[in-house]
Amino acid sequence: MAALSWLALVMAAAGVAPAGAPPVRLAPVTCPGIPDADVRAALRVELRDRLVRETAPAPPDFALVSVACHGDEADLLADLIPNNMTMQITNQSSGASVSLSFANTDGGGANGPSEKSRGVTFLTNQGCN
Repeated sequence: MAALSWLALVMAAAGVAPAGAPPVRLAPVTCPGIPDADVRAALRVELRDRLVRETAPAPPDFALVSVACHGDEADLLADLIPNNMTMQITNQSSGASVSLSFANTDGGGANGPSEKSRGVTFLTNQGCN
């Protein structure tokens, strides 16, 4: 019965997304007493076609939903996973800065190595070892 109450909470938390909302990927649920298939079915009702099939490749930008278990309790966690990540490193003393952009893939994508080199060069030039 607790699992059914929990599923109702998941459905309520998922809500109805505004237009243009990103697709949603569910991380595998490994909580005892809360089957992954039950959580996926509940989310499918609320999210419809926004819930990405488990076997499908990850879309460029998506929300990742996972379930954290703590004994008899579970928390629903959600994070937006961007296609590209941008960071700015600023020397607070001098104000010098560099902006870097990486693809959200292993190695940072095609420009990953050059962006890494630019960041390392900037830090070295700022006196960082």
